[in-house]
Amino acid sequence: MFHRVAGWNQKERPLLSNIFHLGDRVMTVNNEPYTSVTKLMKLIKRSDSDTKFEFVLRRLPFGKAYFVHRNLDYEDIGLVLKPGSSEVKF
Repeated sequence: MFHRVAGWNQKERPLLSNIFHLGDRVMTVNNEPYTSVTKLMKLIKRSDSDTKFEFVLRRLPFGKAYFVHRNLDYEDIGLVLKPGSSEVKF
């Protein structure tokens, strides 16, 4: 299973904007197939600031990101998110 790069706080991690793009597909991390967001987050959190990671990404050459905004907290916009992810169910 492949996961796509979703948003992050650009004020806290401005350098990621130059590396990752919304919609990129993560293929491998440190030459290992990327299987789980949870495993990757644990690996990153346990690492120190000197740890290096090698990511292989598949970039969508003409990919687009759409941002949906609702005016009220309770407004239904018709999207169903998969629990615990930023992926939209169809």
